Amino acid sequence: MKIILIKFITIASLAILIIGCASTANKPETPTEQKIQQAKKFAMSGDNKQAAKIYLGLANQEKSPAKDKLLLRAVDLYLKSGENQQAQKVAASINAPLLNPREEVLYHLLYGKAEIGLERHRKALKELEKVSPGMLAVPEQQLYHILKVKAFEGLGQDFESIQERIKLSKFLEEGDAFEHNNQQISNTLAQVNTAKLIHHRSSAPQTLRGWIDYALIVKETMPDSSERERYLQRWRDQYPGHHAIYSANTRETKGRSAFNVPSNVAVILPHNGSYAEATHAIKQGMLTARDEEAGKVAPEIKFYDSTAGDIATIYKRSLSDGAELIIGPLEKKTIQQLLISSSLEKPVLALNQLDGITKNDLYQFGINPRDEIEQAAALAWQHEHRRALVFVPETKIGQRAGDLFIDYWEAIGGTSLEMMTYTSDPKDLVKSISRLLNLDESMSRRRQMQKVVGKLDFTPRPRDDADMLFMLAKPKVARIIRPLLDFYRVGDLPVYSTSKVYSGKPNPSLDRDLSGLVFCGDASQFDESIQQMQLEAGSLHQVAARNIPLFNLGYDSYKLISELPKLQQSPSQHMSGKIGKLWLDDNNFIRRQLKCGQFVDGNVKSLGAGPILKAETELLPLHEQLQPSEEKQNEDGLYNKSWQEQSNQESLN
Repeated sequence: MKIILIKFITIASLAILIIGCASTANKPETPTEQKIQQAKKFAMSGDNKQAAKIYLGLANQEKSPAKDKLLLRAVDLYLKSGENQQAQKVAASINAPLLNPREEVLYHLLYGKAEIGLERHRKALKELEKVSPGMLAVPEQQLYHILKVKAFEGLGQDFESIQERIKLSKFLEEGDAFEHNNQQISNTLAQVNTAKLIHHRSSAPQTLRGWIDYALIVKETMPDSSERERYLQRWRDQYPGHHAIYSANTRETKGRSAFNVPSNVAVILPHNGSYAEATHAIKQGMLTARDEEAGKVAPEIKFYDSTAGDIATIYKRSLSDGAELIIGPLEKKTIQQLLISSSLEKPVLALNQLDGITKNDLYQFGINPRDEIEQAAALAWQHEHRRALVFVPETKIGQRAGDLFIDYWEAIGGTSLEMMTYTSDPKDLVKSISRLLNLDESMSRRRQMQKVVGKLDFTPRPRDDADMLFMLAKPKVARIIRPLLDFYRVGDLPVYSTSKVYSGKPNPSLDRDLSGLVFCGDASQFDESIQQMQLEAGSLHQVAARNIPLFNLGYDSYKLISELPKLQQSPSQHMSGKIGKLWLDDNNFIRRQLKCGQFVDGNVKSLGAGPILKAETELLPLHEQLQPSEEKQNEDGLYNKSWQEQSNQESLN
């Protein structure tokens, strides 16, 4: 399933909204405050055009610079409603020098966006050249580079657009957007004649030169020829890790080779180092699955140590030994090295997943928390929630989880209002929740008003624009967060999470504080008998409880040896595995359908299978994508202990 997301940027600095607070029971809102609240409601319901009209009307009652600030908000809302002509007209009436420096930068960014919408690319470029990217937040920098790409492409300036795409790639996470951006660079260069490529190569920066050299190889050599492979190998050596390699891999994946059940299987895993314990669990899972099929014709399995040398050499040795299928590698960096250094002569079932990297005969299988996050989001959507707050730890894992949720949530049509991070310090946790609910702003307004009118009867009022909260938290922290929501009078706000929030063992006295919270995970979390059987199997094979998910991964990977031909037929085909109902998507990723549940009076009640919602923005071009995620994927993947067990170290695939 190929998804490229549309994320309409809501620039916080443009949200010049006066949010009222219940400072006193007998002091009504002013007419202006009432109008702003009305505009907010229109915007939240998706009627940005009506909201823009209200801000425009309010601006006409004000003098500069207050007038210009309100007009800037109207421009933002008109752009969101697709009213580019009106947005450009309002932008032209703003007295930009009266705005503060930050607002002025955003003004030129939005003005440029309006001109792009009207296909006035030269005027758009003129506005964008007035923008100082260093003053923009990361999502705004992404928008800035995307708009410049559009402007240069509209003017037919090929190499300038490529240079801008190269800059844009620094902000793109490995995934559909990353893949599409690389493909567009490659496609553009493919249309340039050889003489022009050679001319530009002499003065090109290193990254662009790598792209040009790759384009020249494709132009001047025959597909699948030994000559092309020889030149490509030299190119790989000269430009290690260059993004064009992903473009090359993608183009090879238009079809899917028929998968035949093999009689000889090589398993390449790290036998030494920090992953040795994970390897033991996976290996025992595979051997257990094989033993359960006693009496059936079983493939010969040979294990190889991925830490014993260069992965390309190990891969070729396994082929020399007669392997028809390779299971592994496990580490993401090792998978990447294999893809860069070798063409795949035989199918590979990698035991990890690299978002955005696809290749014919590469199948990717792993315990990816993406499945939990997306199915929790899909369930929230089915529950008719649309406007989400996101609360995650201040870690790479937390940021990654938040980005995954926002990516998918906005792809299926939801609105992400704000993402806030927190640390494990209780005082910081309270402050972070307060900021997420805008209570800090309410208290700040109280202090300002008291300076003017003296002491006030005052009750802080939390924000009321959200209809759900997605959070990532361990049980101990979640048991603090949920009651705090009650304390701040938003206890009725539905909360969704991942299996990380559940210890895996019933504990009604402690988990009563989590009542109402919904999460998705594997079936064992909702069935004690399954948990017990898995623990017994782990004990029998000397697999620690924390590594049972990896044991199950190994078990299912062996089953896939014979099940892949069926899964290839259609995404509607599935295999009932230990880590979920497995299906194969269009990019050869083996995905998991999980179970979802809800805490009720301290116990977990099953809600059935996690829903699989297809994003309605499927196959949209990159130039429509306004806010790709910035966080690079954790190189080490899932296989630290923390995702299976609540430990101090964390890792998120």
